[in-house]
Amino acid sequence: SETMLVNQSPVTLDTPPIIIDSRTLVPLRAIAEAFHIAVNWDNEKFAVNIITGAESLFGAHTEKSFSLLNDLLKVDLPDFSQYYIAMPYGIMGPESSNEEETHIIIEKNGQKLALYVEELFNKASVNLGDDAKKILTVTKGIFESPVANGKVENVKLIPDVYEGDDGIIVRKALIRTQDNLLVYAAVFADPETFGETKDDCIKMAESIIDSIGEGTRQINRQPHEESLSGFTISLQQDYILTYQLGPDFSVYYIRKLVNVGEIQPYMGVYFGNFPSYDGTKSFIAISGKTLGQNINWHQEARTIDTDTQIETLVKINDDGWAQYMHIFVYPGTESDWNELKQMAESLTPEN
Repeated sequence: SETMLVNQSPVTLDTPPIIIDSRTLVPLRAIAEAFHIAVNWDNEKFAVNIITGAESLFGAHTEKSFSLLNDLLKVDLPDFSQYYIAMPYGIMGPESSNEEETHIIIEKNGQKLALYVEELFNKASVNLGDDAKKILTVTKGIFESPVANGKVENVKLIPDVYEGDDGIIVRKALIRTQDNLLVYAAVFADPETFGETKDDCIKMAESIIDSIGEGTRQINRQPHEESLSGFTISLQQDYILTYQLGPDFSVYYIRKLVNVGEIQPYMGVYFGNFPSYDGTKSFIAISGKTLGQNINWHQEARTIDTDTQIETLVKINDDGWAQYMHIFVYPGTESDWNELKQMAESLTPEN
């Protein structure tokens, strides 16, 4: 079943429990978050970090300053009362945080807001306002002049019409980080209370976005090595690594930092026992080598463009939780394919 009961209230799991060797394995993050406990992945130590108490993103918050995007940024939130879930799922649902996105719930004096922050993997241009107009695509709305908080700068969009799916978008913003990269931020309001507290919600949203400042983490854009699931990969200039931890798998994403509007090539590396690709040959086979094995890359189209996928499947273990490595690449151009292929073939086991 994909449903569990928390104090007799049903909660939908992102993946059902599985039974391996007569033992039932359950998704740790979903269960921890149901009890207002944060779960983060420490890529350097290759370990799950469970955070409780005052350091948690959950429960009754006791600190005003919170880490965003694994401390790429931080935000000083207004004083508020307690953890709140307006809806079971969606933008007003449970909080979460990783290197790609952070989602924090805020409640104060009946105002119920959600702060959503997302890493865009884009380089900022000279004019942040021009970038904002390209990325915060809207038919109506007013852009404010840039506001600086230390080395961090934002341009806010004031929408003429407040609307959203399961939360009302009060403010959008484009943020320039201390590394000159772009981050998207938005503050949502609970539709059930927004009409009664509209002016206060807008004022608080402005304050939240303007309080976003620099964190301690900086992006390494130089060529360097990264660790992933017991292997080492050599990243080239302007490529960065992020990851997704699942209940019985892990996926690492290697993305190239590009200017706004440019094709963004990336590669994913899956470790687990149930890859989405079975190794079947496709339109073109390209010979290669990784982990000391001769492999074939399978390209699904004759030419490389923005939709072309190239992938390979490598058996790395005969038993255990990660028997397969599935590498999938969306290069965009021949030049990017050569870079990504070279990085994929640099994979070596850690000592």
